[in-house]
Amino acid sequence: MDNHPENRLERRKQRTRYQLMQAAGELILEKGYDNVSIQNITDRADVGRGTFYIHFKDKEEMAWEMLHEHATIMVNQIDERLKDEAFPRKEYLSWVMFFEKAAETRDFMHAIMGGKGSWFIYRQIVELSTRLHERNIIDRRYKIDLDVPPAILATFATGALMHVLNWWLETPNDYTAEQMAELFYTMVYHQPPTEEMKKTGSS
Repeated sequence: MDNHPENRLERRKQRTRYQLMQAAGELILEKGYDNVSIQNITDRADVGRGTFYIHFKDKEEMAWEMLHEHATIMVNQIDERLKDEAFPRKEYLSWVMFFEKAAETRDFMHAIMGGKGSWFIYRQIVELSTRLHERNIIDRRYKIDLDVPPAILATFATGALMHVLNWWLETPNDYTAEQMAELFYTMVYHQPPTEEMKKTGSS
């Protein structure tokens, strides 16, 4: 057993950080993002207010770090799952997984990104998504037959995807994640995905 004081301190810090983030997530779902204060979070986590500022600058930084961690895990999972897939099935399946992951945290994402959420966090998510799209275009992970700078293509793709996602989160509807992916693919490529592309398992 490792009893080194520095290691114990680091584990304690990580536990406290987790407590704060868990408390924030619960409260945001219960009360909405705008109605949650730092005092609410520290009371729920049963720590002093000063402890919050050891870990985070403010509520927005905390919420962004929560979403960023989730987004990083999601991107890594999609990249690993689809690394051997080819265009255009790869694009279609990436959108299926994207909407599935969004559905898993739908209430939280709606609370953070919706009309009563944080504009700062929304902008951070847009910037992250744009960088990822641009990387994929430059690395030729997507097949693009357009003479358009990657930065502009990435901005266009992100803008469309984020607006469609927000509509799906905020507007009462019965569309599944797979149906949303099919619709988005159809709008981007001007034709629906084929039945072969929609089959599960590796191609």
